Amino acid sequence: AHLQLPEGANTRNRVKSRYQQWFTKYLAAKYTFLTPEDVYSLRNGVVHQGSFGHDNSQFERVVFTVHDKTRGMHNNFIDFGGRKFLQLHARVFCEDVIEAVRKCQAEMADNKDVERNLARVVQAHPEGYMPVISGSPAVA
Repeated sequence: AHLQLPEGANTRNRVKSRYQQWFTKYLAAKYTFLTPEDVYSLRNGVVHQGSFGHDNSQFERVVFTVHDKTRGMHNNFIDFGGRKFLQLHARVFCEDVIEAVRKCQAEMADNKDVERNLARVVQAHPEGYMPVISGSPAVA
């Protein structure tokens, strides 16, 4: 969503709206327990507070499972005595987000703002990031 913004745009208010619109278009059908507000809240919790959620979330906590044995456990709403939790499998969630990003990227291929901003997106570099790192995986 942020990739669509022109350089120098006032992004604070626009990012929330675009992020929520992006979720609605590309992921909401798979994540029926999540609202656009929940997803933006989750994003802000991780980015700004180091937590899986935010005071505005309908869930007390989002719980990510990571073990391969729990891969079949994904996207579950749990009401535990009035306490609401959402359980997601981290790998499945990430794969779904990556798939959604690729779909969005294909649809936005002709957008000049997206094209310019993609050059700055964080990427995995399996062989390193020259000239700084060589022969060792890096993220830059």
